[in-house]
Amino acid sequence: MIVSLITRDYLNGRLAITTDRLGGFRAGNGNKSETFWSNLIIWAGKKEPGETVRVGVVKSEETHYETFLSSLERITYEEINEEYLAKNGSEEFDVLYFISLKKQNTPDILPNVLEEYVRNGGGLIIESPDIEGEIGIISEIDSVSVRSVTRPSYDSAFWSNKGFNSPIYSADNYAASFMVEIREEDFSVDWDILLSDVEVTREVFDNEGTVDSYEYSERSFQEFSIGFAIVTKNGAVFLDED
Repeated sequence: MIVSLITRDYLNGRLAITTDRLGGFRAGNGNKSETFWSNLIIWAGKKEPGETVRVGVVKSEETHYETFLSSLERITYEEINEEYLAKNGSEEFDVLYFISLKKQNTPDILPNVLEEYVRNGGGLIIESPDIEGEIGIISEIDSVSVRSVTRPSYDSAFWSNKGFNSPIYSADNYAASFMVEIREEDFSVDWDILLSDVEVTREVFDNEGTVDSYEYSERSFQEFSIGFAIVTKNGAVFLDED
């Protein structure tokens, strides 16, 4: 399974890793979802309805993120760099948003700074981590590796069972992209897979049922209740209470 969005809680804070580009890799072709990106940033910042999220953007690649972030309600931002974080800390921001990763000269103290920041309630989002191997800046939190920085040959990702039920979920035809390759086995089970290359169909049913045989990953589970049936293209069935 190749993933496009994974999330996890860490003590008092939250983390997300997305293989897409802020605003959508194909944003100019109608694939932009303001709802999705707003939901993601607000979720990471643990904000209540109506509250503003202050974002510190750490950019290691040229993008047009300013245009898109400026269009989002309840989001304010400031562009900073890794040296600023190492020197001044990050308490002034609700969310730190890393666009790609710096290839060299990353301050040695940065993983500790980020671990303390998330531990104390901060939100951390890493977009398209474009360095093969372990994502070093979160090494004090968990080990997550990038399999390849070559784009997988998939057009779009699909919401998982947990994704459908996540506050990040956006129903406005959002289809995330894969800029780098991260597979299910490249990170621990503490992470939730919200978007991946496994297509999932949600079907409503109104009577109790059972499943005698099915295929599923170690992160999946089976319940028997009235609600939604989540059916993957490989035959796995998940039952989710309504």
